[in-house]
Amino acid sequence: MSDTAPPPRRSLVRRLLRGTIFLLVVTVLAEPALVLAILTNPRRGDAPPDRTLLAQALPLGGLEQVDFPTEDGLVLRGDRIGALDRPVVVFGHGYRDRRRQGDPLAKALLARGYSVLSFDFRGSGDSDGAFTAIGAREAEDVRAALRHLAARGVPPERTAYVGFSMGGAAGLLAGDALASLAAVVVIAPYNRLLETFERRSTRFGVPLRPWLEPAVRMFGWAHDVDPATVRPIDGASAIAPAPLLILGARDDWRAPPDGLEELFGAASEPKRLEILPRGNHLDLARLGPDVRAPIVQFLETHLRPAE
Repeated sequence: MSDTAPPPRRSLVRRLLRGTIFLLVVTVLAEPALVLAILTNPRRGDAPPDRTLLAQALPLGGLEQVDFPTEDGLVLRGDRIGALDRPVVVFGHGYRDRRRQGDPLAKALLARGYSVLSFDFRGSGDSDGAFTAIGAREAEDVRAALRHLAARGVPPERTAYVGFSMGGAAGLLAGDALASLAAVVVIAPYNRLLETFERRSTRFGVPLRPWLEPAVRMFGWAHDVDPATVRPIDGASAIAPAPLLILGARDDWRAPPDGLEELFGAASEPKRLEILPRGNHLDLARLGPDVRAPIVQFLETHLRPAE
């Protein structure tokens, strides 16, 4: 039997108090940084296109790696798939993805007489930039892609834009630049950046308050933008007179149907809303046959494919 006396109660309380204070300090410092990392962590590098796409593109003008500048001095990189004497569809990928995300849609479009410009947003894939801004700065990238096509002789009436999630939000934020296009498709975009921050934070179990507010402030500092002003829904009406298709899925919590209905209400004619009866955000991201079908139908209505 040990003769060592148990530590005094006061000493134990002191230890517990010091441990609690330490945990609180670590949480206060680390939680905003963790939230910021979750929200802005880019996906770098890019895989080559698969052989099927290359073989399909070869007789239609081939695949050319392209780069073009943004107005704030970055260089974006992507692929021109098919000849530019055909109608061209610009594809903008989702958050933490890259231009290869659009390959399933590119294959369907090539088969129907279109060409595709698929590019990496800033901070993603092979493009310049240290961060992805979840649409807050990517609207400038959409404008840069359209300028690139115009400089290569592709007029806006032979151009369409398709954006998924972040790419859709970026298109809405660049709404006035899309107004002269033949067609615009946004797949599961968010309406307001602060709203999507809160939705992601609560969904992934990160405490919403008080740590979200400092994280949002850090995001604003990193990108020199006030997140409260990043509201794609406000750009929806500026897309007219270009026809707009808003596409979503019933079980998508990131871009829920009621939010897409609100977006549809804010947009001007001509416009169309389609909510797929099943599927979530990840299902939409795969651009499977059920997602591609309404996009191709909409484009064929408003952007005549090459014969």
